[in-house]
Amino acid sequence: MAEFECKGTRECRDICQLLSKQGIEAAASEGECHIPSLYREHEGSVFVELDKEPQNQELTAYALASLRNILKRHDNEPHNLDHLVEIQYEVLNAHQALWQAMIEATKENRRFTAVEREFYEGKIAEAEKRQYDVFTELSHETRVQARAAFDSQTLAKYDIVFDEQALRIINTDICNYHDGRHTLVVGDMGISKTNLVLFTSSMANGEHGQIIIAGKGDKMSDELMGSKDYDPDKNAFVFKESSFLKAIHMGLKTVIDEANGVDPKILMRMHQPLLTKPGETVTVDEDNHRQVVLKRGFHVAATANEVSSNYKDRNRLDPAFRDRFDVVNAEYPDYKNKNPLIDVPVQSLRLAFAAVCNERGVMSQHINPKDLVKFVQLTHITQHLYSKLLDDNLKSALMEKGERLTTSSYVNDRPVMTNCISPRTMINTLRRCADGNKSGLNLHDKMIEIIESLDQGGQTVNKTWAYKALNYLTRLEEENA
Repeated sequence: MAEFECKGTRECRDICQLLSKQGIEAAASEGECHIPSLYREHEGSVFVELDKEPQNQELTAYALASLRNILKRHDNEPHNLDHLVEIQYEVLNAHQALWQAMIEATKENRRFTAVEREFYEGKIAEAEKRQYDVFTELSHETRVQARAAFDSQTLAKYDIVFDEQALRIINTDICNYHDGRHTLVVGDMGISKTNLVLFTSSMANGEHGQIIIAGKGDKMSDELMGSKDYDPDKNAFVFKESSFLKAIHMGLKTVIDEANGVDPKILMRMHQPLLTKPGETVTVDEDNHRQVVLKRGFHVAATANEVSSNYKDRNRLDPAFRDRFDVVNAEYPDYKNKNPLIDVPVQSLRLAFAAVCNERGVMSQHINPKDLVKFVQLTHITQHLYSKLLDDNLKSALMEKGERLTTSSYVNDRPVMTNCISPRTMINTLRRCADGNKSGLNLHDKMIEIIESLDQGGQTVNKTWAYKALNYLTRLEEENA
C-alpha cells in the first residue's frame, strides 16, 4: 500500500531490526524494507498478519503499531521531497567539484587557472539559481522541512551543516592548500572548527586517510618528527618516523587540533617544515640530521582558541609560528545579532533542526517544540554573554523585579560568563533526546543539567546568568501564552 511506503529513515531501520530479532523474517534484507507489505486494512482498521509467532508478542505488536505511525507521518511530507533534497545536494556537489579540482591541480604541480575557477563557479551559480527558483515557490513549512532533511543527512554523514560559515572556511582552506599557505582556524569552543578541516583533509588525502595531531601540553618533540626505538629483529635501535614526518615526504594534509594547547617550544620544531617549499629538504635532527624532501601536497590546517580569561590552559601562539598561517576566524552562529533576546537565532535554529529531524525532515516525536525553541534561544543568549560585553539593555531585561547586581557579578571590561552552551553541546544534546531511547532523558531536564554543569571549582556565576536567561524566556513564554 502506498500509505505504508518505507522511506528508509534510521528510525524506520531501527524498528525493522528490532522486529527481525523478534523472528519476523525479511524485516529488512539487502537494503530493502519488506515490513510495509505486512500491513492490511479492513473496514477502516489496520492489522498485521504474521506467518509465525514472535518471541515477544506484546513488544512486537507495540513496535508494529509504532512503525505504522511513523510510516503514516510521511503522508504529510511534500510529494517532491526527494527532488528538493537532491537540488540541495547539487549545490554541495558543485562546491565539492571546485574543491576537488583545486586539490588535483595542486598534486599535478600546476596552477589552478582562472578559466577553471570561472567554469566551476559558474556550475555553483547555476545550481544555486535552480535551488532559489524552486524554493521560492514553496511554502515556508516545506522549505524548512526540505532544508532540515538535507542538513540532517549531511550532519549524519560529515558531522557538518554546510551553512555560509562552513562553506567559507572550507573554501579558504582549500585555496590555502593550493597556494602552499597553511591554515589556522581560530574561534571559541564547539564551532566545528576541527570537523571542517578534517573534511578538507579527507578530500586532499583520499585513501591515505586523515593525519591528526592532538594539541596537548605533554606532547614531546619526538611525537612530531619521530624517535628511535629498539627493534628486536635487528637487535638495534631504529628510527620510527611520526605521522607528521610521513605527511612531509608523502605530501599529505595534516590537522593540528587545538594547536595552542601544545608547549610553544615543541611548536617551534614545526617552524622549518612550515616554511619549506615543495622540492626542498627538511632536516630530521632526531634521525642523525637526515634530509627529507618535502613533497607537494603537504599542508597543515590547525585549530586554536584565542588566549583569553576563558582559556587559561591555552598558550599564546608565538608570532613567528602564527605568521606561517593564514588565520581564519570562526564565529558562533548568529554572532551578528545585536540583541539576542529579540533577534531570531536563524543559524542556531538550522543546526537544531538538523539534529532533531530525520532524513525526511520530520521532527522527532520525543522533542517538545516549545522546549526546542527555548533551548536554542538559551544557547544563543549564553554564547552572547560568553563572547560579548553585557550592555545595560540586556542586563535590565534579564533581571528579576527589584534584583540588584553586585560589582563581583557584573564586570564591565569582560563578558560576564566564562562558559556557555556551545553549538556542539546543543547538537549533541538534541541528538540524544531526539533518539528517545534513553530512559528518563528529556530535553527540559537535560537543559537544567547543562546549566548546572557550566561552572567548575565551586563557581556559580555561569549558571546564575544562564538561569537568568532561562527565567526571562519562561516569563516571555507565559506572557505570550
